[in-house]
Amino acid sequence: MIVSFNFYYAHPDRAEAVLKQRLRASEVRQRIKLPYGRVMKRVLGEGELPDVIWEQEFSDVDGHHADMAARAASSEFEAIRAGMRQLIRRFERPLFEVSGAAASTVRTRRHDRPGS
Repeated sequence: MIVSFNFYYAHPDRAEAVLKQRLRASEVRQRIKLPYGRVMKRVLGEGELPDVIWEQEFSDVDGHHADMAARAASSEFEAIRAGMRQLIRRFERPLFEVSGAAASTVRTRRHDRPGS
């Protein structure tokens, strides 16, 4: 199980606009038959932390690459990306592998969901 994160660091006073743009991006994802993902807005924390985070689980790295290709093929999603670049000062996209006991819990939960 791979978890992809997008970390968005907003320009000053642009965090709310970044959140709205990310929510629009997730709506576009649904229109192009990709999962919405989970969008989070930072409410506490000091230091150099992202203002908005998007996350999505994938079964493997190939699934993540296929998702990226589908987004790149969408002119609507590419327009969202262009707009986001105007709102952020920094962007990071790390991938993490779920490990240990949490890995089996995540896999079990995933298979227990209706329609999985």
